[in-house]
Amino acid sequence: YLIFLDSDDIFSSRTALESLYNKALTNPNLKLIAGKEIKNKKTYFHETHMVGKLFKREIIIKYKIKVPNFRMEEDTAFTLCYNSILNENEKAQINEIVYEYKNVNSSSITNVYSLKNNYDLKHYFKAINYSYKYMLKHQSYTYLKKSLIVILDTLSIIYFNYYHDCEVDYRERFIQNCFKFYQKYKHYIDKIYYI
Repeated sequence: YLIFLDSDDIFSSRTALESLYNKALTNPNLKLIAGKEIKNKKTYFHETHMVGKLFKREIIIKYKIKVPNFRMEEDTAFTLCYNSILNENEKAQINEIVYEYKNVNSSSITNVYSLKNNYDLKHYFKAINYSYKYMLKHQSYTYLKKSLIVILDTLSIIYFNYYHDCEVDYRERFIQNCFKFYQKYKHYIDKIYYI
């Protein structure tokens, strides 16, 4: 198995890895085991983060899943590709916080390119495009449809939570990026809503 840890974060306890691994031992078919993450006192599962998860090494090698050399959102690209290969019964979650974001570094990429600083999500769309090409290559259409629904819902929430009241420039750029995204994937999105 592989697990990822950002340099300024921590595992939430000394037994975090053991808890994830114990879950893996309960079922040899499991290829992704996720724990909860905590940030700013909020706990959640996040499907596209690389952290707080055990990834089966043989899957990464077999399907040539790579972490792209992106400045941001490389974890989104990697995790979307990885998830697209798996069936739902090959994924599991544990109800335990295993990963903690510290946010101590004010110059970290996450803090510099934050929604509060009017980050327009261009890196996010780049990651989606990367994983989209991967999914087409591996014919992972079911996961692609599921991902598009989640992404569209997320974009609408992001707009109303962060961009609705921000400067016109940033709001317009965000909307333009969303529109380009919609145009690119429109044929899939239409299929989703007609199924």
